[in-house]
Amino acid sequence: MIIILGDQIKRYRKQYGLSQAELAEGICTQATISLIEKQNKIPNMNTLIMICERLGIQWTDVIVRQEAKNRRKLGEVDQAWIKDDYQTVAAQLAEMHPDHLKDPYDLRHYNVLMGFLKLQFEQDLDEGIYYLTKAQRVPIHEETDIYGALTLLGMAIAYYAKHHYTHASEYISAARHLIDRLPENFVAYKNAKMWICIYQGRVLLKQNEWQAAIAVTTEMAQWMTEQSDFYALGHLYGIQAHAWAGLAQSKQAQHCFHLAAALSEISADAQLEQKLAELPTA
Repeated sequence: MIIILGDQIKRYRKQYGLSQAELAEGICTQATISLIEKQNKIPNMNTLIMICERLGIQWTDVIVRQEAKNRRKLGEVDQAWIKDDYQTVAAQLAEMHPDHLKDPYDLRHYNVLMGFLKLQFEQDLDEGIYYLTKAQRVPIHEETDIYGALTLLGMAIAYYAKHHYTHASEYISAARHLIDRLPENFVAYKNAKMWICIYQGRVLLKQNEWQAAIAVTTEMAQWMTEQSDFYALGHLYGIQAHAWAGLAQSKQAQHCFHLAAALSEISADAQLEQKLAELPTA
């Protein structure tokens, strides 16, 4: 199925300083231009060619396959998600129709994004699990499936929030196994690997696996430093602070706690502060 990019027609028209009536003159009606721009209605081929000639473009600049438009839109949603702009994510996903997603990879991509939207923005765990389960049912080749790893991460986040730490551990282990096998050139790779590690550390804390939590987050902190990406270091040091406190190592715990607070500029963790206060200072 092919579609016309009405927003592109509008952009080119405005660049030329033309009104809809001026663009339509001698070619078609102003209503036709309005339908193209607002509803992506494709005119007959002769009309389209004349409109494009007036705008100084090729008709191939504004005609794409539906699959290409879907992938472009999903890419825009990815960028908003990476920036934690969930309002934009919600608005853009609302414009999409999953029935139009014929490519299995795009369908899984959409369901993963919907799952994270429900989990992280709407705080609706059951709906999040619903969409992530739908994503898991879409068969994709494992070696190139970044969204498979994100599906497993999302399920881990949901079960962690439900306090089902055994389930969360199983999903996070599977996500870590998959992400470690993927190439690093995916758009969402860095974010996925970072949050998989953070939740792996959080689950280990709930299981009182203090040394394992420290080892996992130390490895990730080193990797992120090598990537010159310091976005999540505060979360990682926060996990280490809890782990050192669990080991009754006050000095190391205090050090990591202050690093976490400084790096992430978040309010102090009252529960951790109380735990630190109870530790010997020597």
